[in-house]
Amino acid sequence: MSSPNEILKLLNTSYALQQQSRAIQMYDLYYGRHKIQNKPDKIVGDEAFRTSKVMLNYYKLAVKFFVYLILSQPVKVTHPDEDFTAFIKQFHTFNQIDKHNAELFEATSVFGNAFEHIFFDSDGNLRVRLIDGMASVPFWNDYMDLDYFAEQYSEMDYNGVEHKIVRIFTDDETAEYNDGTQISTAINLFGLPIVHYINDIFHRQVRSDLEDLQSIIEEMETLISDVADTNKYHGDPLLLVFGQRLNSLQGKGKILNFEKGADAKYLTWDQNIGASDWLYNKLKESFFDIAMLPRIFFDPKSVTSVSGVALKMFYMVSLVRAQEKAMNFKDGLLRRYALLAKVYELTNNSKVNINDLNIEISINLPTNESELINNIFTMVSGGLMSKETAMRKMPYIDNPDEEIKRLMDESPDVYRLDEGGDDGTTTN
Repeated sequence: MSSPNEILKLLNTSYALQQQSRAIQMYDLYYGRHKIQNKPDKIVGDEAFRTSKVMLNYYKLAVKFFVYLILSQPVKVTHPDEDFTAFIKQFHTFNQIDKHNAELFEATSVFGNAFEHIFFDSDGNLRVRLIDGMASVPFWNDYMDLDYFAEQYSEMDYNGVEHKIVRIFTDDETAEYNDGTQISTAINLFGLPIVHYINDIFHRQVRSDLEDLQSIIEEMETLISDVADTNKYHGDPLLLVFGQRLNSLQGKGKILNFEKGADAKYLTWDQNIGASDWLYNKLKESFFDIAMLPRIFFDPKSVTSVSGVALKMFYMVSLVRAQEKAMNFKDGLLRRYALLAKVYELTNNSKVNINDLNIEISINLPTNESELINNIFTMVSGGLMSKETAMRKMPYIDNPDEEIKRLMDESPDVYRLDEGGDDGTTTN
């Protein structure tokens, strides 16, 4: 295990610099600093011509779609140990975990990986914070797990002086440096307090969702900007006069007097706008294919009222991608709750089996709700599904347990506790 001082020296290596440079590049793509902005202006004749620089932030569409698809329903975390479950619930409530999960998932998609720090604040509350992707320098072992982790960034004090802040996290301790001078050290009682999440990995290289889309979006931005330039350049009519020279005309509706034999005509530009439309639509179509977004976004007119099976077919490619992303995100969540189990064991002197933990991520595919309700009703009527199970599958019931309790109070003959049991189960 390397010491924090030894790790500090690694932050000047090409590996660390490359990690942060790549993160900055992904940040710029996602938040609107695109290559098209570097397109130079031109001088036409004696006048400056400001070129168009149209930016298309389709990156956010590709990322936000999967954030909503996978996390619009809260992640459910349960464990047979009721005290540990209550500990997790308190952690979730205090840290607004649903909002944190969405931000974490978004950062994972943009940067290719993301990191959260779990710690006790000065008041003794267990907190979690998302570490800035551009400040993250991970050091992996052969199994792509974290050996240690560095967070480095610059901040300005009240006097306007910029300082370089570095935090080094290892299994044993967390050390903080200000401009290279160590200012604090804390013992890590429950191991490395950093949890990592990986979006996609291939041959030990993490992959951002933006990388495959960059060339297509830049081509679309260039195409639209160039067409806009052409339209602006040819937007004003150009008068060509034969036989005599005219001064520049001012205003509108002027009458021109010509000598005998003179003539004038406007020069027009025959633009093949259809070719530009075709190319742009092909690029946009390719974007949806590579981003694995449903085609109904590209052509919403193709969908009116379709069955649940047909809707699922529209989303099939997106579902494949969502399942992969959800699986990778769940791996990170398992690491989070394994770390929380260590904290729980130390603070409550009670051991829990982390293998009994259950994490449910529900992918929120659109459904034909009328069809779903009718199918559920048919299964209940035919004795193939209990009313309690039906309640949990209904689209309009957000809290099935609360709804079942109300029904038990209102209709005890329909929903009642099993005789001789106290487990809260119901019979029909």
